[in-house]
Amino acid sequence: MRVIGGKAKGRKLLSDKGLNTRPTADKVKESIFNILPGYFKDKEVLDLFAGTGNLGIEALSRGALKAVFIESSRHVLPVLEKNLKNCGFTDISQIIGTTVDKGIKILERRRNRFDFIFLDPPYRKGILKDTLMRVSRSEILKDNTLVIAEHSYSEMVEGEIERLILTDQRRYGTTLISFFELKTN
Repeated sequence: MRVIGGKAKGRKLLSDKGLNTRPTADKVKESIFNILPGYFKDKEVLDLFAGTGNLGIEALSRGALKAVFIESSRHVLPVLEKNLKNCGFTDISQIIGTTVDKGIKILERRRNRFDFIFLDPPYRKGILKDTLMRVSRSEILKDNTLVIAEHSYSEMVEGEIERLILTDQRRYGTTLISFFELKTN
């Protein structure tokens, strides 16, 4: 696993030795960032179910202004911290070590808003749609926020999920990448 573009290009990212995380494959990550070239400059990014920080770190490497990482696993948090340090992104990132729901509440209290939200929930746990609904109901969205969800092909999502509308979907083996935008009434 490595950073594939931007100022930290080529830097190796550490991964959790156990089975606690399933980092985004480089091929899938490269596809996501090829779909969105140049869109991260001076943007604010949220990485939910951050794991090793793979997606948020890639956005920082490509010019994001700052990134917030939400991860609940105490075993993975030190790996995430090391990856941010090794890439030189500790000054422009923040880690919130809690569940996604609690993390979103913290961000709402702080009045944080994001241009991009990545979410990569554990596969086959049935939490994708609930997470998208929670994000949709939250106050962390800007008018033009793009939500990018990596999920198992077995957890299909279609159309609209409350205030989010599916605008694009790509399949890579058993992985789907779904892109959502905020509905404009």
